[in-house]
Amino acid sequence: MKILITGAFGNVGKSVIEEAYKRKHEIIVFEVEN
Repeated sequence: MKILITGAFGNVGKSVIEEAYKRKHEIIVFEVEN
């Protein structure tokens, strides 16, 4: 499954990335710096 994660470097985003990676999903990260 392909997953787009926004806000990937926050507390929730990090957890989502770790779990998706363990489950072998394709991860796309979108982060905007202010």
